[in-house]
Amino acid sequence: PGHIDGSHEVADAIVPVSATEPVTVAAGESRHLWLTVDARGVPAGQYSGRVTVRPMTVRQDSQVNLYTSKNEIDMRQQHETKKIQINIRVLPFALPDKTPLNVFSWEYGSSTNNDEWLANFIEHRQNVFHLRMDIHSRKSHVKLNPDGTLAEKPDFSELTERLLRGKPYGKFFFETDFGNRDSDKKSGRWECTDGSTIPYLSDRWAIGYKQWLGEFKAYMESLGIGTDQWYIVTHDEAFFQDAKKGSLGCAKLTYQVDPTIQYFMNSWPGGPEQLKPWRSTNTTWCPDYGTYNQASWHWIKAEKTPTWMYFCHHQTRHLSPHAFYRGRGWLAWIFKLDGVAFFSPGAHMGS
Repeated sequence: PGHIDGSHEVADAIVPVSATEPVTVAAGESRHLWLTVDARGVPAGQYSGRVTVRPMTVRQDSQVNLYTSKNEIDMRQQHETKKIQINIRVLPFALPDKTPLNVFSWEYGSSTNNDEWLANFIEHRQNVFHLRMDIHSRKSHVKLNPDGTLAEKPDFSELTERLLRGKPYGKFFFETDFGNRDSDKKSGRWECTDGSTIPYLSDRWAIGYKQWLGEFKAYMESLGIGTDQWYIVTHDEAFFQDAKKGSLGCAKLTYQVDPTIQYFMNSWPGGPEQLKPWRSTNTTWCPDYGTYNQASWHWIKAEKTPTWMYFCHHQTRHLSPHAFYRGRGWLAWIFKLDGVAFFSPGAHMGS
């Protein structure tokens, strides 16, 4: 009958169909069977063939006894066996072995945690790996002197194993805990070694931020990972979460440290007037797919700024997996974007 959203799309088969893993269909039910055709190395053109579906019950229903005629056996076999004509068109192009897009998802367990976990993401073409500084790099948390300078050198060594594991396969996305939703609240202040606090985005705060980011850049370079291989985000969904001021402030400070550091913004952006101050930053924009063909989208395209596609929804089980998930990568490719970002976090016990 289709999905709640009115479409008639269904998910691919999770378990391969084989002689040892048959598809079971209860009486009165129906099942979709998907066939995957490997066309690598096949010349372009039209091809046809037949697929025969034979229920395992044929052998049981067609058991011969002294009172069973040959015609009756043949009729049962003909009734149970289905032959389906398949017509396939192979198009005259091949998809690249390497994904031409940056592909990322917010994987809070760290997709580079171990070889097996990383291999699963690589198999599904992910090539930008998520790391949270507040979880995966606790030793690097900021400690400031009253004048805003770093009280001690941050230690990023907790990241080294994960970074070296993922380095051959793609880039890295670092989510920091510098951001604050409301810069006027005391929770936006950094505590100093003498017990005092430094206001968020103040001049002294900026000193600490830039020194910390400079140390982080040097650490990444020591592993052979340049600024073209990583992104930093200080505010998640800044426009949507009313953190525009804080995010823009951090973006400008990041640019001052090194204009090649890629600052990441996933959001539902406002109009072009709100985006113009970002011209003095090196921001990779990741607007939600719902803003495409709106004014802000056209402004970003005109600026020739690196742009990804973002989408995030709650309660997605009822949505078409093709339109909502699998189709997004194709849309990003068709729009000639640089990447696609899925808000689809999964822990190691989940999918």
